[in-house]
Amino acid sequence: MQIDLKKVLQLSGSLAFRIIFLYLCMFSCSSKKQTNTQSPAIQQMAQEFLGEYGIDFIRKEVNAAFKVYEVPQTEANYQRCADELTRLRKASKNSVSEMDILSHVKALNARAYGVSFFKQLSASAKYLENNSLDLPS
Repeated sequence: MQIDLKKVLQLSGSLAFRIIFLYLCMFSCSSKKQTNTQSPAIQQMAQEFLGEYGIDFIRKEVNAAFKVYEVPQTEANYQRCADELTRLRKASKNSVSEMDILSHVKALNARAYGVSFFKQLSASAKYLENNSLDLPS
């Protein structure tokens, strides 16, 4: 439902109503802009992950994996994901990258078997340490 601002202002006779209405409109517009700002954790991922991945690509991939595993898209979960993926890459002896792990987790979809997203990150890293990344194209 869209509100025609001009009609609302014409219908309202009170100057105070107009001022309050405009203030509320401006406040709601500014709060929407704040939700579109980039996550610090996603920015961290773009800086620390191996490869040249942009923020939008990383956000899309992480959100897709979160959706599969029903993980809420909160800053705390983004940060936990960033920290865990970076830790797993640094612990890898075979140069398993963060995006390889994330792709494996997403493709495997172990959520259907009761495995949580964050447990699957470790399991996928361990698997990829010993095997190549064989994902369907």
